[in-house]
Amino acid sequence: MKKVEISTSKKEIEEISARTDIKILSLDIKAVEQSFSFQESICAVVYYEDDLNTVEDEQRAEFAKAAMQGMISNSTYTSNISKANADEFVKILTIESIEVADALISELKKQKP
Repeated sequence: MKKVEISTSKKEIEEISARTDIKILSLDIKAVEQSFSFQESICAVVYYEDDLNTVEDEQRAEFAKAAMQGMISNSTYTSNISKANADEFVKILTIESIEVADALISELKKQKP
């Protein structure tokens, strides 16, 4: 996921640049007239990508989707749906699908060499 960070001090720029959990795409540093907002006469716009969680988030969504498809295709699971309880069914289906996805990801992480 692409993000933007605005820094107004040399320390903030150094901290962002030193982060290992992000991939910096570009760093645009400008000298600005010193003011209340810009005490150090510097302003930096850092464009970065937080791609370390993106893969897991995509996997989680795919696993949840597969779990949801499996649950919906099971007639025993869906036999009690009516117009009166459809909203509640969708809520429960969503929660259970995400729980299945999270459990799968957790087990995969445990078995990683």
